[in-house]
Amino acid sequence: YLMQANEDERQRYNDGKLDPKGRFLIGTMGYGETVEGEAHLFIIEDGEVRILLSDLTLSNGMGWTKDGRTFYHIDTPTKKVKQYDYDLANGTVSNGKTIVEITGNGSPDGMCVDVDEKIWVAEYGGKQICKWDPATGEKLLTIPMPVSNITSCCIGGENKAYLYITTAKEDDEPLSGGLFKVKIR
Repeated sequence: YLMQANEDERQRYNDGKLDPKGRFLIGTMGYGETVEGEAHLFIIEDGEVRILLSDLTLSNGMGWTKDGRTFYHIDTPTKKVKQYDYDLANGTVSNGKTIVEITGNGSPDGMCVDVDEKIWVAEYGGKQICKWDPATGEKLLTIPMPVSNITSCCIGGENKAYLYITTAKEDDEPLSGGLFKVKIR
């Protein structure tokens, strides 16, 4: 059957991921224009939809620690990565706080958590993807990219040694829109 979490015609779906229990989280963003504070992060479980986070503008990157007890989320226009306590049994969040703030030209887009529980944040408009320590907020590594708009990333490959990076198409950048693979371990 078809399920529609978002009922706001001004909004479209953006980034989505499964939590460690298999619930589907999907965020929204303005369709055609930014609608400040009107986006949501929905959680879908057993055919039921509820709002996990509201008052967002462009719901984006998500990730969890190995134990599933910490959740990371990006609301792109804030240029911040927030961390929440995640109740894995109930799929709820609490105690949100900013752990990373992007200060350069880029805006945080998609993200992932690596095997060492460090976070990787794609920077749309920033020509880079960066590794951060969520405990300290310290930037650990910057990977410059040959395109401007880095959209997301995930860890994979043998021994989870590779970072796979997606990008958005730009007419004047021949490699844009491509998928990149970088050895990180």
